Amino acid sequence: ELAEELQRARRRVALLERANAAIQESLDRITRLSAFTEGLDRSGSVEDVGRVLFEEMRSILPARLMLLALQEADGTFRALCAEPPEADAAVREELAAQAASGMLRWAAGLRRPTMLAAARCDGNLVLVPLGTSRRTVGMLLVATRLAPDTVEQQHLTLAAVLARQAAECIDNLLLTAEARRRSEQVLARRLADLGLLVETAHAVNAQLNREEILDV
Repeated sequence: ELAEELQRARRRVALLERANAAIQESLDRITRLSAFTEGLDRSGSVEDVGRVLFEEMRSILPARLMLLALQEADGTFRALCAEPPEADAAVREELAAQAASGMLRWAAGLRRPTMLAAARCDGNLVLVPLGTSRRTVGMLLVATRLAPDTVEQQHLTLAAVLARQAAECIDNLLLTAEARRRSEQVLARRLADLGLLVETAHAVNAQLNREEILDV
């Protein structure tokens, strides 16, 4: 009877240890997510967002190479920045290969992370769409040597959460840049119109001066 009681006590202790470990992991994750959000808030460019996203994604998936690509209006993807920077050429080739195969458009339509064999890089590739509630703004490519059966669903779910936050930040930056570009165009047109009015006024004034001289 004493042995059974000791066994039950050991099981309760083991359960408590697992529960404490799970709680600590959740607290660590909340802390990291808070720091990630603060990093996004401080980002002044899409490249800054990419660097923050690279750093956080590395804590979820052991990545060899990463690339942030923006989706253009015609649906194509344009490489923006890579990690590490010296791997830029390699991941650009991977981007081109996945685009040619149609996998980028497929993953963008899927709107959730998916894992597949890399075309140019060694190992496998995780495609993480960067989507908001309105549109897909880009794609994160993560090259890793992990096998598909070793990647847990919770890691892909967390990657999707990070991607959604980064996408919202990128979308805001792109909208701000577009609004600024349009304002500058409007200002340029108004300045041009003003310049034309000034030239017209000078011409009219010169003509009046000539007429006054002739009258004298």
